[in-house]
Amino acid sequence: MKLETKLKSEDLFDSLEDESEQPVERKIEVERTPTLEKLTKKFDRQLKRNWGGNFKNQSPATRHYNHALKNLSTGFKHNLSAQDVEQFSILLIQYDDLMSDWRNKISEHAGIYLSAMVTASDDNDFVIHTKQLQTPVDLIGFENTKNVTVNGNAGDHIGCKMKDGKLLVRGNVKSIGNTNAYGPLENGYVEVTGDVG
Repeated sequence: MKLETKLKSEDLFDSLEDESEQPVERKIEVERTPTLEKLTKKFDRQLKRNWGGNFKNQSPATRHYNHALKNLSTGFKHNLSAQDVEQFSILLIQYDDLMSDWRNKISEHAGIYLSAMVTASDDNDFVIHTKQLQTPVDLIGFENTKNVTVNGNAGDHIGCKMKDGKLLVRGNVKSIGNTNAYGPLENGYVEVTGDVG
């Protein structure tokens, strides 16, 4: 390349004006099946449960996880599938504004509920989408024993009490496990392609 040609191409870029930042389009379409409608109603009921306090020597996360498992074991014509979990994760966009307020713990509820859905399913490989969310979901992979891929960022305490399987996060993570409130990563494998912390 001649020096003259290189200078001309640089001059073209110098003449470009700055562009204003465009809002991110976060609308993702998911077909509302009867199963997804039931999952959403059950999640809404789960959100109304009080998070605080211990119950029979269980942490609040364990108590809510066990309650979600019990709730998910009834009312469906078939077992939950990996596709049901994936589609529900996309629907979490409707809770995104609420998740940004840490006091209502919706991010924790969402992670616990997704984890219970994975456990309740007979499938072994799952995809959870979080790229559409502004607030990362906490506690993804709680008591996990299966293979879960998260496309996007995850919040705090991913893989808490994880017993087996693989948790792959294609994004950033705030923290992995927790030795105090929720329980450490017990077994299994966690891989994060982005930053941790």
